[in-house]
Amino acid sequence: MADRPADDGHSDQEPSAAADPPPRPLDAEADPGPAPLWKKAAGGGPLNPRIRRRHRRQSITFAFIFLLVIGSGIAGYGHYSGWWTFGGTTLAAAPVPCPSQTAANPRTVAVRVFNATNRRGLARQVAAELRARGFTVTAVTNEVGPVPVRDIAVIRYGAPGALAMKSVSVQLNGKVTLRKDGRDSRTIDLVLGNGFRGLVPRAAASKAVAPVPTPSRCVVVTATPTPTPTPTPTPTH
Repeated sequence: MADRPADDGHSDQEPSAAADPPPRPLDAEADPGPAPLWKKAAGGGPLNPRIRRRHRRQSITFAFIFLLVIGSGIAGYGHYSGWWTFGGTTLAAAPVPCPSQTAANPRTVAVRVFNATNRRGLARQVAAELRARGFTVTAVTNEVGPVPVRDIAVIRYGAPGALAMKSVSVQLNGKVTLRKDGRDSRTIDLVLGNGFRGLVPRAAASKAVAPVPTPSRCVVVTATPTPTPTPTPTPTH
């Protein structure tokens, strides 16, 4: 019988296959480990629960701040407008006086046009243009006073026609002579003189007679008449 080689602790025999782990497929992916917090779960699932809770807190905080700002604005505007008050009574706003108008609407102004020059047909031409600008021309004739007049024009008016006078005077190109008389109507007399150089452009005249904007709830201020003092009777002896 042949002798068996001595066992030197080393063997050429391969280990048992049953003791080895099963072979891993070549195309298998490596274990990526725990998913980062900022990535979604596999298959497009929801975010990490910690991220979801953080986003929810941020959304609630933003909505609260937004509603707080809107509510504060509404409360402030309501208090300013007098809808409600906070801890006191509403102070009435001081009355705002209505602004004074500087000219009358041309459609409310009646004008008589007089020619005080040697230029034939001048009054008729000016009257036609004044009608086109909205004025009511009630007479077109020659001046019966001393002629010719050297001025650009003379405007005669009474106290009730002060604003109407302004509306007529701004139509003329140049400085006119104003003569206030004792008439009690708003009718204006426009006497054209040799210095007449025409009317200003319609756009400029319309701007000059435009009404002054009136704020709502303004108060019309009227002049308070000054009382006449009663004379003290002189005692008699």
